[in-house]
Amino acid sequence: TLRNRIVEIFEQYEQGELFFSIIGGGATGVETAGQMAEFFQKTMRPLYKHIDFSKIHITLLHNASRLLPYLKGVLAIYPAEAC
Repeated sequence: TLRNRIVEIFEQYEQGELFFSIIGGGATGVETAGQMAEFFQKTMRPLYKHIDFSKIHITLLHNASRLLPYLKGVLAIYPAEAC
């Protein structure tokens, strides 16, 4: 699973920048990015105190001008600002 692979990466991580890329700014991509960020903060940070979490980045790649393009107004803007 994705979770197991992330744990493997953290086990092998030593130093430097660590990048995770998610393709797609629809509901699934935005939800995945949010869940990963929460997983890193709530689960991984307490277990891996030696890791500088400011050097871990989640990038959401999307080929449209905004995330969640099917939503209108504020609902579409909020996820972009949260990222």
